[in-house]
Amino acid sequence: MHQIDGQTIDLQADSQPYISIPESEYLELRNQVGYWKGMHQKALLREEGLKQEIKKKMAKSGILKNRLFGKKPKRDLQKQKKPIQNQMKTKGLVVNNLEVKVTA
Repeated sequence: MHQIDGQTIDLQADSQPYISIPESEYLELRNQVGYWKGMHQKALLREEGLKQEIKKKMAKSGILKNRLFGKKPKRDLQKQKKPIQNQMKTKGLVVNNLEVKVTA
């Protein structure tokens, strides 16, 4: 048997080292184990919730990026061409998007 920091350590050749501590210290350590297990469980739940929130925000971000930078549907392209067609009608003769003035 050896004494280290006021604790008795029994070092037998055929078994694991044995440390003797007072019962009150043992009970305190058992309480701390329960406390820290509970804290760990709460942290895991909080982490899972945050991961779900990140997934939702990433999906929303992807949708918004696609709306902003994605391909335009054909109907939107036709709406964009209408002002050009109206402009061509009001300015006279247009060939290959170049205005040609006819003088008499």
